[in-house]
Amino acid sequence: MRGALIFLSFALAGCGNGPALTSTHVAQPSLADISDRVDRLEKDYRTSNPTVNLKLGDSGFSTIRTDYGAITIQWDAAVANGAGSKLTFRIGNPLAAKLSGIEIYGYPVGKDGKDIPSSALPWRLKGNALSGAWTKLTVIVADVPPKKIASLRIMGATVGGIGLTAP
Repeated sequence: MRGALIFLSFALAGCGNGPALTSTHVAQPSLADISDRVDRLEKDYRTSNPTVNLKLGDSGFSTIRTDYGAITIQWDAAVANGAGSKLTFRIGNPLAAKLSGIEIYGYPVGKDGKDIPSSALPWRLKGNALSGAWTKLTVIVADVPPKKIASLRIMGATVGGIGLTAP
């Protein structure tokens, strides 16, 4: 009996006169809060994935990031191809894997410095970037002739697959 009394006193001591939780209200973020979050994410993305501006004939190369690591890129040639252009890039692959299905996200830039809208985005490069080598890869931009392109603004790249060789 004494044990039951002690248990009951502890149980009653836990019952307070404080307010009871009657609602499961969860605060919803406002549109302004969501807009601020999106702006911060876009800024962080641009900072971690900087835009690369390529000019035809530049002697150096630029680095772009992919899911598998950084690759280097240089714009080598632009020739007329019907109503559009055939762009040739030199891709430097420092990785220990062959890269395939490389897609580049960017825009041609006109002589006035403005982006030229292109229906051919992303640009899927034809061929594979061999491991530890420079590889020339091409893409057809069907709706922008080469004489209109002053430079290329590259915002990122993805890789469709990798190929490893046996040791």
